[in-house]
Amino acid sequence: MRNCDQPKICYLFTEGDTEWDYLDKFSKPYCNKIRLFRIRQISDPTTLATRAIEWLKAQKFDKKELEKTQAWLIFDNDNRLERVKEAFRLVKEYNLYNQSRRRKSLELKIAYMSPCIEIWPLMHFTNSFSDNRHRLQSELHTAFMPRYHHSNNPYFDLSILTPEGLNKAMVMAKQWNISLSGDEDYHASKFAGIFKIIEEIQSS
Repeated sequence: MRNCDQPKICYLFTEGDTEWDYLDKFSKPYCNKIRLFRIRQISDPTTLATRAIEWLKAQKFDKKELEKTQAWLIFDNDNRLERVKEAFRLVKEYNLYNQSRRRKSLELKIAYMSPCIEIWPLMHFTNSFSDNRHRLQSELHTAFMPRYHHSNNPYFDLSILTPEGLNKAMVMAKQWNISLSGDEDYHASKFAGIFKIIEEIQSS
């Protein structure tokens, strides 16, 4: 198979199962163009970043593989801002080091969510959001997605997330991103960085 026909590869390092389950299911219709693989699942953002960097340092990619491969960290704020900031610092330091040495290494990207991952499906339905993650989790379950439960069934019901709702969520997420004016994502009280991975999947 020629390299141009090979699917894009995305290696994911996720905080929890919810993010992975959603992205894995969402990407299935695009499986001929992009493949997702979860490498690690660790709840703490700083530890997740550390393990992702260790894993990437141990890999060897040739030029063609680098053109078709990405690596992503996916984690929430979840009221632990200092751990989030440290994760961002580690990733920035790692990427800058590789750039300065012109190393053949993947850039590590971040899909950051605030206050929590549940804001993403809610963005498909509404424009008003609490800053409290527990309220968001409860609202998602009671008002829009009864099958979802943060503790007992932490998996989004994709059957009720319509293309129109996705478009609405993408527009909102991009607006939040633009409003940061170049600041780090964690400066936003509400953020849905998962849109960046959705864009990669859809553009493959």
